Amino acid sequence: MTMNTNEIKITQKMVDAAAAAIQSEEACTPAKVKGYQVAKRLGCSAGGKLYEMLADWRKRQAQIAGSSHIYVPPEAENTFQEGLKQSNETLLAIFRRSTDAVAQYYHGLAQSSIAVDRQRAEQAEEENADIIEQLCKTENDLKLEWLRTAKLDEDLKAAQRRNERLMGHLEELRLNGAMAASSKREAEVALQEEEEEEERSLFPLGGEAGDISADRPVDVKISKVDPTDTQLPFQSHTERSPSNGS
Repeated sequence: MTMNTNEIKITQKMVDAAAAAIQSEEACTPAKVKGYQVAKRLGCSAGGKLYEMLADWRKRQAQIAGSSHIYVPPEAENTFQEGLKQSNETLLAIFRRSTDAVAQYYHGLAQSSIAVDRQRAEQAEEENADIIEQLCKTENDLKLEWLRTAKLDEDLKAAQRRNERLMGHLEELRLNGAMAASSKREAEVALQEEEEEEERSLFPLGGEAGDISADRPVDVKISKVDPTDTQLPFQSHTERSPSNGS
């Protein structure tokens, strides 16, 4: 599959390489690789054909993954493949050495006694056994390193999820604090309004205490004073109401 974008011929192989590079850099799954990222890396526009090629790459990656439930970073997979390659080369060298040993064995039959030739063959077998044992150990170490890398990736994802939850909780606390501050301001305004209303009820003529102008006429009524009444009729309202807490 190919496409032409701004005179650039984009092939499926180019899209595969760009998507794999992005997956390696981002350490993400194939589904997280976006079309615009591939287009930017290839220096072309993100058209319909490019998305089809990207979808084909994702599908093939899913088939490669098979029944595996653990995401393995490309770096770990490359390391494992390199180890297998070296193991194959080592096995080929062992085969050649074994072949040489067998050839030497049969050649020695004609040159020396059977006992000496048998000793050489046993020595070669021991060397081969040691090398094979070392290869098996190396393969096991590679598998353990592969699993350890996958575990580290899972731990990183879990830490990211915990961080997201903590950030959400912090945002919730910030909103609650803002709501509490708003409620405090509303309570202060309400209290101020109550105080002003109480002040207006104490001074119905308007103005503060002592705000009676000298040229304003004031009606003063004088009534009989009951000697048993401890409250004088001409006491101010504030003097008669100490129990109100004002």
